[in-house]
Amino acid sequence: MDDIRIFDLPDPPDMEYAAHNEAVKALWEAFRNNTHKRVPVRLNTNPRMLMQDPAYNKKGLSYQEYMTDPDIMGQAVLEWSYWTRFFLPGDHETGLPETWQVHIDFENIYDAVWFGAPTVFHEGQVPYAAPMLRDNNKRLLFDLGAPDPFAGEWAERALQFIEHFVESPPDRVRAAPRHRRVCRHRPRTGAPSAAKTS
Repeated sequence: MDDIRIFDLPDPPDMEYAAHNEAVKALWEAFRNNTHKRVPVRLNTNPRMLMQDPAYNKKGLSYQEYMTDPDIMGQAVLEWSYWTRFFLPGDHETGLPETWQVHIDFENIYDAVWFGAPTVFHEGQVPYAAPMLRDNNKRLLFDLGAPDPFAGEWAERALQFIEHFVESPPDRVRAAPRHRRVCRHRPRTGAPSAAKTS
């Protein structure tokens, strides 16, 4: 990408972020204490929100580019963070943070591809892990045993991306202090999914 910006995002709206953040902090505290007057609203999103929307993804960034280049992923994650902090409604902190954080986002394929399922990229779509278990090899995973946690294409790529994010962050950016879940939901592919720890 020639221009550092990947997505076509507007300038931040003029809003009183500090007041919003104080109100949100108080609401979540009341929620934890069961004294809230309303339930807090939180929308869980990821960079897919921008990548799948042609209004934002005018450069046509593909998932194959996104998931194989740490510079592209890091920039896309930062722009998604900007979008969530300035345009996503909800009861979360808004406005400029003290530091921006980047993390790995291998979508919903990580568990299955760690076990050996092939990754399939289709233009304009989220990648998926193709089914690898069939009637004739149902015991394959038992026969192979658990893979090395740090070996294989995607595990090695995850380590490379973490190293890249830690060693070369732009100013005011740091890699997330703890490894975030790479996959929160089981892939709907028929391929297995492993448990993740934070």
